[in-house]
Amino acid sequence: MAVVSEPSTLASPAPVASNRFEGHRVATLSALAGVFLVIALAVTELILRLVGLGDPIIYGTDPVFRYRPKPQQLVHRFGDAVVRINNLGIRANSDWNADPSNKVLFLGNSVTYGGSYVSNDELFAIRAVSPATGWVSGSGGVNAWGVENIYGLIVERRFLPARVYVTVLIENDFYRGLAERQPYFRTSKPGLALIEVMPHVLLRIEAMMQRAPPAFSPSDPRAGAALRARRDTVERAVNRLKALDEFLRSRGFVHLIYLSPRREELDRTAAPDTLVDGTLARARVAVVRLWSRPELAALSHDAVASLYHDGVHLSARGHAAWAAIFRRDLAGIGVGTASVTSDRSSPSDSRRSPPAITGRASSRR
Repeated sequence: MAVVSEPSTLASPAPVASNRFEGHRVATLSALAGVFLVIALAVTELILRLVGLGDPIIYGTDPVFRYRPKPQQLVHRFGDAVVRINNLGIRANSDWNADPSNKVLFLGNSVTYGGSYVSNDELFAIRAVSPATGWVSGSGGVNAWGVENIYGLIVERRFLPARVYVTVLIENDFYRGLAERQPYFRTSKPGLALIEVMPHVLLRIEAMMQRAPPAFSPSDPRAGAALRARRDTVERAVNRLKALDEFLRSRGFVHLIYLSPRREELDRTAAPDTLVDGTLARARVAVVRLWSRPELAALSHDAVASLYHDGVHLSARGHAAWAAIFRRDLAGIGVGTASVTSDRSSPSDSRRSPPAITGRASSRR
């Protein structure tokens, strides 16, 4: 008789994982992803450090002029550019004492500050004055400042460390109002270069996501309101600039004002800003427009391009070209000589004449 075997009631044994990965696939993949992320961040940090990020200039804040570099800083930035901030928060190669009689302070925005890709020795604010003359100079320019920030520092805070003041502006400075400190102008050192970069990245993303402002037809009342707001902003800035000029001159200081052109203006592919130009003319603010200077007026397209780092900021060659102009004008008023006069005659620009320096500045602050 055939024997029939009954089916087993025991379950088949579960397959045994051939390795730990198969047994812990999710945990293993997560760990590998974490390792690769750490490696990627470390490599990115290293690259950012190598290009000069991670040790930015630190800013102090003020309710009047809003912000400017803190004193006593020395950092190496892009291309190993050396940025030194002296005891007064001025970008200069040495500390300044309390005697203003042999000092020239350049004022302005990031064009005057020079950027972190240009070393102190390459700045027009430094090159315009030779220490061999017994005079010293420095850059009081601050990134993204407008005319009202400069007014706040010099007039309202009575920051008067020099005998001669040279304000170098771009047209956009008249539209900025009282500029506020942006997140990328740090008030403390970041622990990582990545932390320094993040505000720039986030603002760039935000700018890409923002819609362009609506274009109003000339008959739309909103178009008139926008134009009036622009005019009011420019007029206020021009009035501040005029008040700054009068404040300095009334105290016996010398003040020169220049407009630095955009690359396309110097290349004659764009016209100067008519609103800024007209408002300055009506207010009778005497300004030297650098694009009208013979040293720059006839440059070729390639020569103009070599002067700029971008559309506004200067290359090292541009700083040298601007410095040569300032050096001539400063020498013409006696900087570097025993006497400095205050005559307002100069052929450099019919609408602006650098004064000559005479006597000593008033002690009134």
